Amino acid sequence: MAKKSLAKKILPRLLIVALIVGGAGVYYYKTTQDTDEILYYGEAEAVSYDIYSKAAGIIDEMTVEEGDWVEVEQAVGHIESEAVAYQVEKASVAMDIAKTNERKSTSAARDEERAIQENSIEQLKQQKSMTESSLASARKLYEQSELATASLLAVYELQQRNYEDMTVLVEEGIEPSASLDTLETAVVTSEIAYTTSQLDTSKVANEIQGLKAQITAYEYQISSAQEALTLMDSGYSEEDRTLTELNTSLAEVDGAIAEVALENLSINAYQDGIVESINYEVGDYVGLGSPVLTLYDPTELTLDLYVSESDLLKLEVGKALEFAVVASPDIIINGVVKKIASESMFTPVNIVTASDRERLVFPVTVIIKDAGAIKPGMLLVTDLTGVEE
Repeated sequence: MAKKSLAKKILPRLLIVALIVGGAGVYYYKTTQDTDEILYYGEAEAVSYDIYSKAAGIIDEMTVEEGDWVEVEQAVGHIESEAVAYQVEKASVAMDIAKTNERKSTSAARDEERAIQENSIEQLKQQKSMTESSLASARKLYEQSELATASLLAVYELQQRNYEDMTVLVEEGIEPSASLDTLETAVVTSEIAYTTSQLDTSKVANEIQGLKAQITAYEYQISSAQEALTLMDSGYSEEDRTLTELNTSLAEVDGAIAEVALENLSINAYQDGIVESINYEVGDYVGLGSPVLTLYDPTELTLDLYVSESDLLKLEVGKALEFAVVASPDIIINGVVKKIASESMFTPVNIVTASDRERLVFPVTVIIKDAGAIKPGMLLVTDLTGVEE
């Protein structure tokens, strides 16, 4: 009985020892064997594209949100511009006048036609007068805005000085830190007010320039209409008829330019993608060429590999590589080398040994055209073992 009891105690202990020794052996084998794999890892990144405004003005509509899918040529927003609206109106009136003059050049003017021309001139004069009133108001508003901006700048600079003085007092222990927090809020508030006033002044200045251009356009239209009325009374010579034809051609060109300006008020995507960020909201002023929003193409990804000097000879621009998703190795995808850096990274200060050279790596950019299920941020791996130089 004693021998059986002793065996029952020894056998479990021997089993535990055997398991420990066996596990250590497996661990040692795995950690000491060479895999002969040349693995390089890279994180998939989306290719982003900015959608720029083709005109200056106030955004009056945004039709997409962050995360929305956008198709090529889809309208994602719209800009309101009084200058373009007047340009279109001017082109329309100019075309009407040119067509009227062209008809007059080949036929005698009737009393009804003359009355229409006189009425057109009167309308143009009224429009010019209204625009001149708007210009006078805009100039007054600009002066007031400049004064307000100057006043807000003085307040902002005063708050800054107060904050700097209070900082010294707080550091010396004369004033509590709570006083500094209050002044910091005042500095931020005054800076925002000053910046907003600057923007408002800039908007008024742009409006003034637009109104001046409208007045010049009306003066030109009135002059042309009055010349046409004179021609109605005196008749058209051959040179006059040629001139009217040229004026019609010029009006057609102005009309085409106005149509392009009108189309440019629409903010359109120039390729498919997902909205990554929107930089402006409805009511914001945008300048010509401002990046209104950013798209990224989920089907086209890039990743950067950092390849050692010894493996760099295996790669060249245009070289096709096969990648696997680290989290799901069964997912395989192809990429193409797009760029190989001409300078290395992580270079030692002085390269004097072979081990130093092994520390050199070269950034290699790979592009993946058909990403499929691959998402930005996923870790990919490629094996250069079988890649020939």
